[in-house]
Amino acid sequence: MRRLIPEGGLWNYVDPTLTVELMFVEDMDQTTAPPVGDFVIWVDGMDKTPITAAWTGARNFTLTYSETVLGPSVVRTRFATKNPLFLSVLGELVTPFDILITAP
Repeated sequence: MRRLIPEGGLWNYVDPTLTVELMFVEDMDQTTAPPVGDFVIWVDGMDKTPITAAWTGARNFTLTYSETVLGPSVVRTRFATKNPLFLSVLGELVTPFDILITAP
């Protein structure tokens, strides 16, 4: 069985906002999204809870977190549970993942 997870991602930090973009290889259902509390952004060894989580395209899901002078160097994103609101247009659920996000 194939696992549906992001193929990768990018992060960008412009004080005070960290933006993490998750990229999928197939079109996703943009009419639903899991709550921000289902995600953890790991920044330089510290867990952070995103403040927003939203679709920004058919294959792009964006999380944001805000903290002054954060200055990240290593960013990971974790999604620990299956949620029926996080799926492809074919109805496949995103499976739990923990991925390193590429620096800008």
